[in-house]
Amino acid sequence: MRWAARAAKDSGAGWPLRARYFPKASRVGWSCRARYSCKAFRTIVVLLERRRFATEVNCSLSSFGSFKVSVVIKHLFMEIQTDQMILTLPSFAKINWTLEILGRRADGYHELRTLLQTVSLADELTFELMPQGIEIVCDHLDVPCDETNLVHRAARLLAGFTGAGCGVRIAIEKRLPVAAGIGGGSSNAATTLIALQRLWNVRLVPRDLFPLGAKLGADVPFFFLGGTALGVGRGDEVYPVADIRADHLLLVNAGIPVSTKEVYGSLPPDLTNPGGVIKMPLSSEAAYAAVAQPDELPVLHNDLENPVFARHPLLAEIKQRLGHSGARGVLMSGSGSTVFAIFDSEKARSTARRDVEKYGWWCEPARTLSRAEYRQLMAGQNAGV
Repeated sequence: MRWAARAAKDSGAGWPLRARYFPKASRVGWSCRARYSCKAFRTIVVLLERRRFATEVNCSLSSFGSFKVSVVIKHLFMEIQTDQMILTLPSFAKINWTLEILGRRADGYHELRTLLQTVSLADELTFELMPQGIEIVCDHLDVPCDETNLVHRAARLLAGFTGAGCGVRIAIEKRLPVAAGIGGGSSNAATTLIALQRLWNVRLVPRDLFPLGAKLGADVPFFFLGGTALGVGRGDEVYPVADIRADHLLLVNAGIPVSTKEVYGSLPPDLTNPGGVIKMPLSSEAAYAAVAQPDELPVLHNDLENPVFARHPLLAEIKQRLGHSGARGVLMSGSGSTVFAIFDSEKARSTARRDVEKYGWWCEPARTLSRAEYRQLMAGQNAGV
């Protein structure tokens, strides 16, 4: 706070002034705490504590004679600690161990029951505090950088809900395939809501955060939990269950974008019967029946596979090829087009990967992330993933 000391000296008032800056380890951000005999400086601190991005702060003290103190906030931030205005977080992918379509609901959506799982593959998002505005930066040709981007929508939604007066620049390093059924966009949106709470110094309780995420997409609330979770309703009602562990996963994507809207619009009649919603078994019972032990794999099943494979036969070929390579189980994730395989060893996975890579398809090894690991990584702590 050298600017404050200089201002006191230049005023000639000779007031005793003590000011210190204390970074808070509990959150990303900063806080000014000071003891002043000057009301003007206390006003400045209050404004900074509230992160009010004014260009300058004017103070007048009649008892000591009038003077003006101007503080350029941008320069002050740079003088204090610029790196605390920047936050980088991973944005993890997910797979679906199971996905059942139970019928069409009265509101037009489909009732789902799905077992979701976070895995170790991730995009990377970097958030930089700005005085105002929302700016998206990404060099991936299939990722828009305007208001249609789900990340932009998430930031705008949080700002409107909390009244935060700050801005942000978000750089997206896209490592996951787009429109691939592994939750890339939804994860980016959830990561944005998590990061901006810390960067903007706002807090949402779960009863506010989860509905806010659901407005952006059905998969978004899951990424507030991580690990293994049951999704019901549109998939946006999520409940944690015992974590499933699989250390040797292989995810394959042939670069075929699949529209979720088109997939659900072309479902066969047996999957859109409204009666299925009424006959749905209890969700918790279904989840724990599917996962008897944490290290046991559920019976893999996806009701969307046949409709998607009918439109994109190459995906069925990929699944068959992975099955012939010795995989313990193979399934399409979500609405596609990523197919994942489970292997018993690193050797078996590596052999299958070499076979698949020669076709030029995106192919990445991964493992499951438990809920505890996920939360640790989303808190910015390196867990060796």
